[in-house]
Amino acid sequence: MSATRLSSESRWTSQLGASKEILELFDAANERGVTVTFDQYPYTAGSTMLTALLPPWAREGNASEIHARLNDPEMRSKIRADIESDGEWENLARAAGTWENILITHTASGTAIGETVDAIATRRDVDPIAAMCDLLVEESLDVTMADFIMTEEDIERFLADTRGTICSDGIFGGKPHPRAIGTFARILERYVEDRAVFPIETAVYKASGHAAAILGLSDRGRIAEGYCADLVAFDLDTVRENGTYQNPLQLADGMNYVLVNGTIAVEAGQPTGKSAGEVLRSTEAWNGQSRPRIEQDGV
Repeated sequence: MSATRLSSESRWTSQLGASKEILELFDAANERGVTVTFDQYPYTAGSTMLTALLPPWAREGNASEIHARLNDPEMRSKIRADIESDGEWENLARAAGTWENILITHTASGTAIGETVDAIATRRDVDPIAAMCDLLVEESLDVTMADFIMTEEDIERFLADTRGTICSDGIFGGKPHPRAIGTFARILERYVEDRAVFPIETAVYKASGHAAAILGLSDRGRIAEGYCADLVAFDLDTVRENGTYQNPLQLADGMNYVLVNGTIAVEAGQPTGKSAGEVLRSTEAWNGQSRPRIEQDGV
């Protein structure tokens, strides 16, 4: 399971901490002989296109069809009704709890970046759903967001589980989610040093060897003869995530050297401009059926 997170309105009510139930489902699957692993990023906000707030039927078809629905008063009324209901779909607007938790991170025109949907609605003197629909129309659907729907409790419970690995990605343009720059520094600073969710050895393994083993990357993720030289030299005492949602493209402190395929990509904390990355493909099938554990494979 990739980018594991909880996105349900219930996070504000009776099901707070439902990550425990999800991990119990994974346990049950493991006991049946099904291999279950997952990855996650360590932030309470996700990031995707603003169109993800629309009900599934409103997102069907091509951009012109979606655009036409947003311009149709009757369709807008139906969109509003579905967002405000408890329907059986991933209603991210309801999951966020309030429109203050939907932050615009990119628009085609560059306007409204860094504003919440609630703030945009107030500025335009309309309600948030109307503001969202209007913005999508004006920007030809080219709008991304950060949606704050997770809890720290769930993040830490997922991080502590031995099946999990650390992931990161990003939609660049405007003010991208800070996970694109700061995920691994955040893991070390916040969850190793500050919160002691796991020791440094486990954090490094989750971000390297464990992930490589799950994906079948036979020459990655370890410091060993014959393995590719993908290395990071960091100072745990000075590692700091500097990016924020309003200013995300700030490099972390403490990441002193980075080697990619043996090429120095970061030297003395500064990018060298050398690009040696490549697309990685699994080189072998993973046939093990038992639950993967860190202690089985070593750190």
